[in-house]
Amino acid sequence: MRIIILFILTFLLSACQSSPVLAPTQPLEVSSPTYAPLATLMSTQKNACSHNSELPVHFEQYQQINTFFTDWCNTRSTTTQLRLLKQFTRSYNWPDEYRVYFDSLKFNTQRLRKQRLANIKLRKALEKEKQQLSVTQNALAELKRQLALIELRHLNATQTDNNANSIEE
Repeated sequence: MRIIILFILTFLLSACQSSPVLAPTQPLEVSSPTYAPLATLMSTQKNACSHNSELPVHFEQYQQINTFFTDWCNTRSTTTQLRLLKQFTRSYNWPDEYRVYFDSLKFNTQRLRKQRLANIKLRKALEKEKQQLSVTQNALAELKRQLALIELRHLNATQTDNNANSIEE
């Protein structure tokens, strides 16, 4: 039995030494789309809103991204921006970092929308207060005018009484 085990071990060792050493193989790369790095996407948005710059052609979905940012930047309506963003993010299978960026864009736009609506409400309240102040100022001016008339009558009456008293004397 020992001889058989020794024979098998010897055979295995010689087989291992005589076989060629294979270099580790690289896993086959599946052709995956190359999306722009997130920093490039962010600078594209910034530039689209200020200089009308575009995402370079060699990135996936560059035309759609450029069109989206152009439309996004050319509208001031947060409602329209949110609608555009919703359509855009649902239309493609974006990488996770893009999804996080678009979620952040959505959050900030929603916050901006709330602030704008609050500002509109405050402006309306301010306008109402200004109107009430104007009514109050007009009422105060009328009271001052009436008071001045009363004082003038009082002075005239006092002067007439003084004149009458000086005549009697």
